[in-house]
Amino acid sequence: MTKQYSRDNSYTLGASPIEQDRLEIQSEIYGDKQYLKFADNNIVCEIGCGAGANLDLARQLTKGKYIGIDIQKEQIEAAKEKANREKIENVIFIESDARNILLEDDSVDAAFCRFVLIHQPIFP
Repeated sequence: MTKQYSRDNSYTLGASPIEQDRLEIQSEIYGDKQYLKFADNNIVCEIGCGAGANLDLARQLTKGKYIGIDIQKEQIEAAKEKANREKIENVIFIESDARNILLEDDSVDAAFCRFVLIHQPIFP
């Protein structure tokens, strides 16, 4: 396997449907989402939302909102499709680099990321 290096904001592991499925399975295996608890009126931002493996967290936010941020358009589109399929309406998706998030200061109650570091490029 050839190492993949990227200096152009692309995922080092790709965003194919196979990769999206892998991330969904990885999210289920680790199971640490059980510890992510929010008040029903919170605005919660996930940095690196990918294809929406953690969208079920939006169901906790019955009076709040889930904001998913990802650098790659294909991942955002997949997350939107999943939200529509699962009828989750209290979501906003933003295509953005995590180093320059386009949100106002103090506009969210909580922010988190999972499985983001694995996508960061490794430079020799």
